[in-house]
Amino acid sequence: MLKQSKQQFKDIYRIIFADGSRACFENATMLRIHTITNDAARQKIERLAAALATKIGKTGAYIGLYGVNSERWILLFWAILRSGNHAYLINTRQPRAFTESVLLTLGADTVVCCDETVPLDATVITFVELDTLAADTMPLPEDSPFGNELALTTSGTTLQQKICVYRGENFAEQLCGTPALVKQNPGLIERYEGKFKQLAFLPLYHIFGFSAMYLWYAFLGAAIVFPPSYAPDVLLRTVRRHEITHVFAVPLLWHGIEKSVRKNISKQDERTQKKFHQAIDLSIRLQRALPKAGRAMASRMLSDVRAKLFGESVRFCITGGSSIEPSTLHLINALGYPLYNGYGMSEIGITSVELSRDFITRLRGTIGHPFPFVEYRADENGHLLVKGCASCDHMIIDGVKQPMYEWFDTGDIVRAEEDGRYSFEGRVSDVIIGEDGENINPDMIRAAFHLPNAKAFEVLADPNSGLPMLLVCIDKTVTNGEWQELQDHINENNADLPHALRVRNVKFTFDPLLRESDIKISRTYLSLAIRAGHIALFDHYRSDDTQTGNDSSIKQRLRELIATTLEIDACAVSDTANFFSDLGGSSLDYYTLIGYIDEQFGIRLPFDNGNFTYCLNDFEKLVKELLSDHA
Repeated sequence: MLKQSKQQFKDIYRIIFADGSRACFENATMLRIHTITNDAARQKIERLAAALATKIGKTGAYIGLYGVNSERWILLFWAILRSGNHAYLINTRQPRAFTESVLLTLGADTVVCCDETVPLDATVITFVELDTLAADTMPLPEDSPFGNELALTTSGTTLQQKICVYRGENFAEQLCGTPALVKQNPGLIERYEGKFKQLAFLPLYHIFGFSAMYLWYAFLGAAIVFPPSYAPDVLLRTVRRHEITHVFAVPLLWHGIEKSVRKNISKQDERTQKKFHQAIDLSIRLQRALPKAGRAMASRMLSDVRAKLFGESVRFCITGGSSIEPSTLHLINALGYPLYNGYGMSEIGITSVELSRDFITRLRGTIGHPFPFVEYRADENGHLLVKGCASCDHMIIDGVKQPMYEWFDTGDIVRAEEDGRYSFEGRVSDVIIGEDGENINPDMIRAAFHLPNAKAFEVLADPNSGLPMLLVCIDKTVTNGEWQELQDHINENNADLPHALRVRNVKFTFDPLLRESDIKISRTYLSLAIRAGHIALFDHYRSDDTQTGNDSSIKQRLRELIATTLEIDACAVSDTANFFSDLGGSSLDYYTLIGYIDEQFGIRLPFDNGNFTYCLNDFEKLVKELLSDHA
């Protein structure tokens, strides 16, 4: 049907909502799961669109869309286009000044918000305002203008203004290529007891989240399920309760799951640990010989572990956005959850996924063959060049419109395999020049290190010498024994590397390696942050006991929740310690903490408005205010 149309957003919209009885969204209360049908969603979109058209009185303009993942975000996105305008998908975690500069470049003087208003230099309209206005607004005529563009910004390492503009035709290219992909791997649309559901984990303002997680699967007929929070235990519980079939996420989530599984197994007695590892080994052998039947048998063997993770409904998983650890890919697949590695960028969309049903091929970690609507080639320097109509229509870089190149240089280094697959080797900008002038890929070095006592680590060029440096983030509560064990691991792993690839310097930090606004570690950011003094380095560890006494009951519970979230001793959580810079928390840790606090106190912290709370004192003040409001 899409192939026979003009392949614009208007056509995609009509197809997605054509089956009015199909489930569009799902959410849940403590008592029951609520389903919102396509008919109900489309009626709401039509009313919101009419209200928006009346409110702004123009078409063909860009309108900002501000909010975190929710049903409202989807409704407002389509309402903007249905009103005859174009959507700018605002990254809510970028600085306000940057967002305002993009609004200015796009000529967007209006922003619609999913929740409460936000302080932006623009006319801000909330969902509630539009919904109220919609009650007294006549629907738009069927043949009224329909927007056909969206803009999003790249998640780059600098605040260079780089806007990627997509037209409906670009996304239609990917959607029209779906039958060929499903033929390669039916798991893309596999149901569980008739259910077909996608977890809305990835941010909708990122290309991975919007294109692959939402648009692709809404087009295929999946219901979109929004978790109540991003705390790992809440995510897992949501998957089990809703019996979700498809989970797409960045390595941060998969690495967290692996860490949790291995930590829980390590607490068991020797017999149980041995039984688990034997089951994993047998699972791999079974799935290698009989992919589908082997997976079913593996699921039964490891049912106790699976019951605490995703349960039995998950049929297909994708990881992307950055490199995934081989051990993580190995474990998740061995548990019977098919996890495939994918590739894409803000500029080119989602362009490949390893779709092989062969278990061992999947574990190779390649990014697969390019999709049917895309061409790949590696140039003489190993750079991945991409060509295809699914790439963005054009870019606006620092205010200057630039056409999309026929062959777009991704800046990524790849290796073309003999079977036509491609393996991701690293970023061009990350390459380190060795002592003999040889180009060194830091990912090759990083893969040699296994540091169980580190919160995170990365290999990058030493800011002073330019040679390979290992940067290790540790917890302030690391014991002397754990510190010595970490040192031993570093020395042993480094000694196993060829001399030319060994790290020349090792530095430690308590500061997080992942920025609050990022979903993956950026070496460029780390280098800049080290030079600017935002990441403090040291050579030797010294403990810092910052436990404070005489806590209120609220503060004591909050201190314990922070400690539980970060898996540190409560004595390390001082009243003024910054959750990110002092305690080493990541963005995912932050969402976990928010979920814990909401559940513990029966409130909802307003963390999604960009105004983050960073330390224990601030959390205590905010919780007390909310509890007082609810009294």
